[in-house]
Amino acid sequence: MVADRLSAAERVEAEEAEAGNRQLRSLLTDISPEGPVSPQTPCYFPLRPLAVDRAALMPGPALSTGAEAAYDRIWAGLTRTLKALGRAVGPDSGPYLAGLFTALQLYLWSVPSAYYRDSADISLFEHLRTTAALAAALDRSGVSEAVLDRALAVNDYSALSFDLIGGDVSGVQAFLYTLTSRAVARGLRGRSFYLDMVTELSARWVLRQLGLPVCNLLYAGGGRFYVLSHPVPDEEFDRLRAELAEAFLAKFEGQLYLALARVRLSGSDVKTPDRYTEKWSRELGAELARAKERRFANAGPGLFTPAGGGPPEQICAVCGREGADRPLPDDPERRQCGVCADLAELGRELADARGIILVPAGPENPPGRLWPFLGYRLEVVDSFERVRPEPGTVLYVLNPDAGQLGRLLELFGGPGPKPAVSWRFLPQAVPRLGPDARPDDGEHPLHIADFGRLAARAEGANLLGILRLDVDNLGRIFGRGLGQRATPARYSTLSFLLRLYFEGVVSLICQALDREPGALYLLYSGGDDLFVVGAWDLIPKLALKIREEFGAFTGNPALTLSAGIYLADHHWPLYQTAEAARKALEAAKGRRVDGRRAKDGVNFLGRTFGWEEFRQLAAEAYRLKGLVAAEPLPAENRQPGRVLLHRLMGLYRLEEQDRGRIRRPNGRPHYGPWVWRAVYYLARLADLYRQEELRELARTIHNDPGRLEIYAYAARWAELLTRKEVPI
Repeated sequence: MVADRLSAAERVEAEEAEAGNRQLRSLLTDISPEGPVSPQTPCYFPLRPLAVDRAALMPGPALSTGAEAAYDRIWAGLTRTLKALGRAVGPDSGPYLAGLFTALQLYLWSVPSAYYRDSADISLFEHLRTTAALAAALDRSGVSEAVLDRALAVNDYSALSFDLIGGDVSGVQAFLYTLTSRAVARGLRGRSFYLDMVTELSARWVLRQLGLPVCNLLYAGGGRFYVLSHPVPDEEFDRLRAELAEAFLAKFEGQLYLALARVRLSGSDVKTPDRYTEKWSRELGAELARAKERRFANAGPGLFTPAGGGPPEQICAVCGREGADRPLPDDPERRQCGVCADLAELGRELADARGIILVPAGPENPPGRLWPFLGYRLEVVDSFERVRPEPGTVLYVLNPDAGQLGRLLELFGGPGPKPAVSWRFLPQAVPRLGPDARPDDGEHPLHIADFGRLAARAEGANLLGILRLDVDNLGRIFGRGLGQRATPARYSTLSFLLRLYFEGVVSLICQALDREPGALYLLYSGGDDLFVVGAWDLIPKLALKIREEFGAFTGNPALTLSAGIYLADHHWPLYQTAEAARKALEAAKGRRVDGRRAKDGVNFLGRTFGWEEFRQLAAEAYRLKGLVAAEPLPAENRQPGRVLLHRLMGLYRLEEQDRGRIRRPNGRPHYGPWVWRAVYYLARLADLYRQEELRELARTIHNDPGRLEIYAYAARWAELLTRKEVPI
């Protein structure tokens, strides 16, 4: 009862039910970096089980009819799954609780917890999960029944205590992107997934050490996790820190580090939005920052053990670290370390994976190998029928379909150990070799394509495009956005909805935009950001679509994205291109409107645009591309060549030089000589090639000289689209 009261802090008991509203209202529609806002149009999630399907993930208007039938289908699917779970695991409580948790999340994620006007944005699953987490923490704290009864009687929960524990993996950028070899494409997906699993395993290790169930893991993703716990004695928490520091040091030799911190909560903190926000968003964040500043401060003497010193031929050609003992598949003269080889193999296996299993593997933790880590080894599953679980096995279904869960559980109904079934999203945009494969070199059409092939699949220039994108002002959204409605369940819901978009919807966007056998490589998408490499011409289209769909998903113009796009030769080291894309993203976040920092933009070709301006730029680029089509046409309807593009870019350079010399009073446009040159040149081309579009272009520049900048960048874009290069 106490856990339910604390979990249900979002309920407004005096409000009456909304007539006919039986769907989950999106929490995203009424938050902003500055605090709660009135939603322009409330959005509601479909009454459907969780699935990687746009119809299931995207919110929309409330149903006018059909809610009863939708609830009947959800109930029928849930009861079938729970019956299958009971038959599969029997009295084994660990797998049963894990399967119950998974089934409830898949079926109840979009079912509102109550029909109160102010609480219809909390799902039944999130309410149940938070209640169970609080109950488990209270049980482990050993608080007496008398204290609980007294708290209920006087509605005062200040005597109850909890710990909110946060973990933050640092060194992620270097681990992912500081690679030296051209043969990194195959291993990047494995690296990204491995980092996610390192975060997950660390969180699960903390839960095991504290004797807490999986429901107490409030969030894990993007290199961070949060655990709701009973109060942990200082000496025990120091032990957890030290053991994790030593495990990370032994496995990653200082490349990755897990900062672990906590803050103490009272029951009153949980029930009071301002105090809960202060604890979660500010105090815990500050503690994690302090822990990251003192990396390995809790590690033992292993921190000072000498390492390395081997000959140069032992340097890995991929990551630059010592211990290279395996040849590169496409360059046997060069060698790679075991970690890079295993990560490349993991990335290849994940391309066709249906699931993964974590198998208990003992305490050993050798450097230079991926597994075991924190007592588990990971195996990729391409067929559930071949899974033979060992005691303590955790089975993750990748990109789940709720209906699949019941069928999967039936496979484990016989004698023997049962797995604890969970689920994960896994991005599906993976470029294949396809017809580019060279069987004589051991390549297979289903192997992952390298960056050279991605560049060759681009339209026009043989370039790679790198996209980095994230949510603007996310810290302020978590710190202020919920206002007086900041509760554990809403924080969990906010994190989960962002995860739905970046791990589920973005993957669908990439698949819909991609072209066979693949020109987009979704290396990472989770939490609130993403990293994509692909054929350069698809990357701007992808950024625009992701921003458009984010607006539809949130239904809220106060929630925005910024993006950085960088174009690179495929021979360039990944760390250089990743850093250049990061700087482009930072430039986009520096976008200003009327002197105010507005963010919500994209940096492309070295300039930052607002999203609507960028959409117009794309339209102009493809219009210019059509005007300078390379195909010869009849003499009476010829088209101007690519010289038009170079002339537009040259005229803009003249305008830039003029801009530095001429002061424009009151912001009025300056009609310099470049305006007349542009109008004259375009008018001549219009007469010569009988292209009325060129005459229209001349009139636009004459009436609004500032438009020349857009046309110049559009010309640069069109020049790349129409460039003819020798295939790689």
